[in-house]
Amino acid sequence: MREDGCLRGFHDWELMTDYDADARTLLTETTVMNLRRIEVAHFITGSRLVAFGVRPAGAFIGKLVLHPTRASFEGEVSRAPAVHRSG
Repeated sequence: MREDGCLRGFHDWELMTDYDADARTLLTETTVMNLRRIEVAHFITGSRLVAFGVRPAGAFIGKLVLHPTRASFEGEVSRAPAVHRSG
C-alpha cells in the first residue's frame, strides 16, 4: 500500500469451519472503510458456511473473489507481485 495505495489480499481460510456474527460484521465494516484502498481480496475456504458469508459480501462490496479450488487461489498468489509477503 505504501507504493501505490492499493492492497491485494489473500485469505487462506481453507481450514475454517465457521466465523461468528461479530467477525463477519468486523470484516465487512473494515472492508467498506478501506474499499478505496483494496484492489482485490482473494479467499479460499473449504466450508460452505464460510463461503455463504463471503459470497454475498463479495456481491455487495465487489472486489472479493471466492476461489472454488486451491489451484485457482494459488494461481492468483503466484501472479501477485512478491513485494511483501507475510506468513
